[in-house]
Amino acid sequence: CLQYQIQRCRAPCVGYISAEDYRSDVTNTRRFLEGRNEEVTEDLIARMSMASEAMAFEQATVYRDQLTALRRVQEQQFVLKDAGSADVFAVAAQPGGVCVQVLFVREGRVLGTKAWQPAVFGETALADILDEFLPSFYLQGNEGRDLPREIITSVELPGAEILTDAIRLQYGREVEIKSRVREARAAWVEMAQRNAEAGLLAGLANRSHIAKRFADLQSV
Repeated sequence: CLQYQIQRCRAPCVGYISAEDYRSDVTNTRRFLEGRNEEVTEDLIARMSMASEAMAFEQATVYRDQLTALRRVQEQQFVLKDAGSADVFAVAAQPGGVCVQVLFVREGRVLGTKAWQPAVFGETALADILDEFLPSFYLQGNEGRDLPREIITSVELPGAEILTDAIRLQYGREVEIKSRVREARAAWVEMAQRNAEAGLLAGLANRSHIAKRFADLQSV
């Protein structure tokens, strides 16, 4: 298994890790995603010390590397004092392509991103693209979606008030939609925008590559 060979998985499927150690990994993962990083750090330090005392230096090195990786991730995250939670949307468009990028921020931490390339004209106004995309994202078959306290967009949303009312009816919760933000939230928007632009360029390049292959096939 390549994931095991490059040390990205501890191979529980074939029993290369004990049930106890695997349960501990799952617990620490949950703690990290809940923002309880100090507990994860303390647990790894304790396990590293125990391994060192038992002269299991190879295992102690594994825990040390995990601590280093955890601290590196913490340094890269934008953390707010008020532990904000938001879905951050940005859009990039050119003739021939559109990319909508969303950044998932929970308790002040960026947990992931996702990109879509909706089938709309690149000449469409950015605000209109998001105005059409967001209702489908939140209201169509997404009853189990983890709804944040805020929805932040890179451009002002014309239908923000209508979408807010629709979300309130479907989820029974209040959510604030905003585009004018500062500090950490502005950094999230900038990150989402960079990702959207990179995703658009990658999509256009891939499409161009496929078109060239079709042209080559046609020539043959």
